[in-house]
Amino acid sequence: MIIGDAGILIRGASGSGKSGLALALMRIASQSGQFARLVGDDRIAVEAANGRLIARAHPVVAGQVERHGFGIARLPAETTAVVRLVVDFLAPEAKTARLPDPPDQATMLQGIALPRIALPAHRALPQAADAIFAWLHHEM
Repeated sequence: MIIGDAGILIRGASGSGKSGLALALMRIASQSGQFARLVGDDRIAVEAANGRLIARAHPVVAGQVERHGFGIARLPAETTAVVRLVVDFLAPEAKTARLPDPPDQATMLQGIALPRIALPAHRALPQAADAIFAWLHHEM
């Protein structure tokens, strides 16, 4: 997904809350008058290009998001995004540090170092979305 010019790659197991978080982030961005678009829900390809990580949705599912209990919804979408943040949903039994060490606040994908936020799966999505939105505007 994209907020402003920042691509956000949300990773996690099926049912961990990825789609819900993306929708919550899009809602917050829209309410604050910012550009927000989905790239894809699942099946995202990433590749390094010129020192940046580029995310692309599979053409079959581009602009589609699964809403549990409601089915597939189509949303305005972009085909690519420059990833500026990775959000990882961790397994429910995994513990996240209140004050994570610097190595836990970054990840390496395709040789590109990116900031990372780790969340327990099924965390309250509105609070997680608010925190991520605030992080974006503080860090970017």
